Amino acid sequence: GFGGYGYYRIATALRKNATITSFKLSNCQLGGDRDEGCIYLMQALIARRSNLKRISLARNFIGFNGAAAVANFIRASQDDPSIYHSIRLDLLQNCFGDEGARVIADAIRDGTMQDKAQTILDIGLEKNRIGNEGLLYISNMLHENNTLHTLRLGKNDISYEGVMKSLVPVLKQNTTLRVLDLSGNRHIGDLGAAALAGVLSFNQTIETMILTKCSISEEGAKRLLQALYNYTSPSAVLEQSNHTLRELIVCQNPILSTSFVGHTTFLRDAIHWNQQGIASSRIYKLN
Repeated sequence: GFGGYGYYRIATALRKNATITSFKLSNCQLGGDRDEGCIYLMQALIARRSNLKRISLARNFIGFNGAAAVANFIRASQDDPSIYHSIRLDLLQNCFGDEGARVIADAIRDGTMQDKAQTILDIGLEKNRIGNEGLLYISNMLHENNTLHTLRLGKNDISYEGVMKSLVPVLKQNTTLRVLDLSGNRHIGDLGAAALAGVLSFNQTIETMILTKCSISEEGAKRLLQALYNYTSPSAVLEQSNHTLRELIVCQNPILSTSFVGHTTFLRDAIHWNQQGIASSRIYKLN
């Protein structure tokens, strides 16, 4: 890392620069010294009052104090939508856990409830030790939010209980989320896959769902297929099936039956049919 003085110098330079639109500071140990580096930088981004399209603070061991500083930036951005808008926020592989997820999700949710402009459109919270409690806070945010289009929660500690109790009821009503990444949450399993399949029967806005390495077996995969089409009769697309999904990524799961793997072609066709001929529809290998 740069150390306290180094972060102070970077923060000072940021305050004076109004032209940078993408800020990436990864693998710099911003989480050391009670997240001092992250706090300096977030304060500088608030003070500079110039739009950023992307902020990446990945792999910095940022803890709760840093997450709170990020939340303060989110609140400040909502107060001035003429400057801040359409931000992609990447917080991959830090360590703020459920409580950090809470303060960030609350900042986004509170802005929505106060009728403030929503500035975060894409948020990456992968590999942050977020469990079912953190997922509850994020789901509460999604219940109120109407602008977030990408939510990345890969490689956390989310299980099927959290998916079923917190996330699924919200996704059935949400009309803005386009990309949902739950990859690497190994305790989602077939029960979580079945619950998410139920979402696809209601939700008509999600275009990409990523469930790589989620311990989904043949049974869970069948439930996902059933949300798209009648897999026992591939030409019979169900009227109530999902019509917006473009990518269902379920590779690296224990889907071992050769008879079921044969349905990958049918699944590709089903997505194509449900998309009414959109050529970009595609499916990844199942195993």
